[in-house]
Amino acid sequence: MKRTFLNEKGFSLLEVMIALVILAIGLLGLSQMQVMGIDGNARGNKLTTATTAAQDAMEKLMNLDSSALPGVDAAGNFDNDFPVYNNGSAVIQKTFMGVNYTRNYMIDVDYPIADTATIAVTVSWTDQGGNLHSVSETSVRRR
Repeated sequence: MKRTFLNEKGFSLLEVMIALVILAIGLLGLSQMQVMGIDGNARGNKLTTATTAAQDAMEKLMNLDSSALPGVDAAGNFDNDFPVYNNGSAVIQKTFMGVNYTRNYMIDVDYPIADTATIAVTVSWTDQGGNLHSVSETSVRRR
């Protein structure tokens, strides 16, 4: 004898498959958010490293005695404390956690007014996509 139930409860195979598709789409969205979060953290880490390098250089240059402040002397000779001199700036390259950072220093003597020095520090780096990024700080101090 065959029994028939009018109020059968449960899910059909089609309902289960539709639920799994919806769940898979949701999980794919979550995984994409995770990838974007990791990428954002990596960019933030590089920006923080560059900002710290710029602040470190600025603090060192701002705290030097005025007689030790690097720059161009009256004869046009640049101070020898920096390894490379290029167009009125000193360039120092460092690698940190696999990223090459370039730190540029530029000191304008008697600018914007006499007996002052304008100090500009720029730290730049290139990401994996070949895009150039930079952080700059500028300050004026008494010579």
